Amino acid sequence: MLDPDKPSVILVSSSVPGEGKTFNSVNLAQVIAATNKKTLIIGLDLRNPGLSHNFYPENTYGISTYLTGQSNLEKSIQHTEDPNLDIFTSGPVPPNPSELVGSQKMKDLIQQLRGIYDFIVIDTPPINLTTDALQVISEVDAFVFVVRYKYTRKVFLEHYKSLDIKKKIINCGIVINDVRMSRFKGYGYTYGYGYGYGVADEQKTFWSKYMKKITGINGNKETKSSL
Repeated sequence: MLDPDKPSVILVSSSVPGEGKTFNSVNLAQVIAATNKKTLIIGLDLRNPGLSHNFYPENTYGISTYLTGQSNLEKSIQHTEDPNLDIFTSGPVPPNPSELVGSQKMKDLIQQLRGIYDFIVIDTPPINLTTDALQVISEVDAFVFVVRYKYTRKVFLEHYKSLDIKKKIINCGIVINDVRMSRFKGYGYTYGYGYGYGVADEQKTFWSKYMKKITGINGNKETKSSL
C-alpha cells in the first residue's frame, strides 16, 4: 500500500477503546524500526494518552506542548533504547484537543517529520468517539483499522465502511486482533503456511467468511479495503 521510495505515514485507529490500536501501533513501529528504518510513533490521542500510560510514562512534553508553543521539537520527542525508534507522546491533556489536532500547525508538523523519519506511525483516538483521526487523514499514506475478535460490534464498522465508500480513506486495511487460533481445528504452528493438513485452505475459508461477515468485503479478493 506504500511507496517504498518515499517516507510513509501510517494512521492506526479503531471504533471504540479496548480493541488494541495502541498495542498494534507500538508493535508495528517496533517491527519497522527493526528493519533499520528510522521510525517515529506519535500518540495523537490527546484525551486519553494510552501510549504514554502503558508504554512510556514520561509525558511532560509532547504533541500538546509542541502545538501550543510550550516546547520545541527536540524537547518533545523522546528517544528509546532502539536507535531507530523515537516516540512523540501526546503530552499533558489540553482543554482543546480537537482544535489542536485539526490545526494547520499539526499538518505542517507531519510534513516536517517526513523529512526526518522513514516511517511515522500515528496512534489516534477511536473514530466512533471523536473526529480527531479524520482531521489528519489527508496527511497520511495508509489507514490501519483495528477490530477485536468477539469484542468489536458489527454496527460500529458502519462508520468505517461509509468512510471507505465515500473515498475519504485511501489505502485502508483491517487488522483483526485477538483471534484465538487454537479454537480452530488443524491450527497450531502453521502461521498460514499449511504444513500438511490443508490449513491454508481452512484459513482462507475462515478469513473470507469472517471479513465478509463484519465488513461486507470478500476476503478472497484483493481490494484496497483488506489486508
